[in-house]
Amino acid sequence: MIPVPGKRESQRQITIVGAGENNLKQIDVNIPLGVMTCITGFWIWKSTLVNEILYKALARRFYHAREKPGAHRGIIGLENIDKIIYRPIPDRQDATF
Repeated sequence: MIPVPGKRESQRQITIVGAGENNLKQIDVNIPLGVMTCITGFWIWKSTLVNEILYKALARRFYHAREKPGAHRGIIGLENIDKIIYRPIPDRQDATF
């Protein structure tokens, strides 16, 4: 049996500031790193946040991708990320940062 830690808190995170693509209303989102994190919620905003803003911004930074990220003011904490592993599956989105 694997012992469960008493406290699960990530010290590292990224923050998407002013996400405003599609139906997002200039929201700020903190995403912890180094722990299992699930983005859940209502309809389209999950894929907009992860696929259109976060993934495209990271792909542009790390791999010089040409696709423009969705509307946002910035992403804080990018120094905490060193690679992207992205495997889109129909009706599911798996990404590791």
